[in-house]
Amino acid sequence: MIDLSMAIPRSVTATHIKGLFVVNPHRFEDNRGLFREAFTISVLEKALGRDFKVKAWNHSRSLPNVVRGLHSEQACKLIYPINGETFVAVADIRPESETFGQHMTFEVSESNQLSIFIDKGLAVGFCAKGNQAVDYQYLMNTEYDELKPTGVLWNDQTLNIQWPLNNPILSDRDRNNPTLKSLYPEKF
Repeated sequence: MIDLSMAIPRSVTATHIKGLFVVNPHRFEDNRGLFREAFTISVLEKALGRDFKVKAWNHSRSLPNVVRGLHSEQACKLIYPINGETFVAVADIRPESETFGQHMTFEVSESNQLSIFIDKGLAVGFCAKGNQAVDYQYLMNTEYDELKPTGVLWNDQTLNIQWPLNNPILSDRDRNNPTLKSLYPEKF
């Protein structure tokens, strides 16, 4: 049994973007290694003010210089980068939102391990920062086959996300995602 009395306590913190939360896990290290509780459903649901029913657990591995995103689905996600240095960008592309067009970025690493809850309609992208591949796991409240994905161009000038790389490897889908302005011209 691990004594969690010396662990870093878990917390869930709302950000200025509605539906975007940072989850700091329980973490305990000793001479054997480490124990990390990525999240606790009761703590997360209390912060959300609603249930989060998990229907899928996905795992993505990205090599250095790869950007995935910006992807948006009508699903809630709890993301958990588990190794390497990961740069994560989350953009509010919901036209009805007060924070439409705003974004936040996060750097997740062994020394700054966290999970990020992303509400439906927010767009997320990530890349390896450095020369090591990153593994990125995420829980979703919708099964993968039920997703109706949309997206926004990873380097959309309106969002002005400061990615840590300039010429990434992209999927055809991500390379051809629309800009925010082309999706919602009435907002500009």
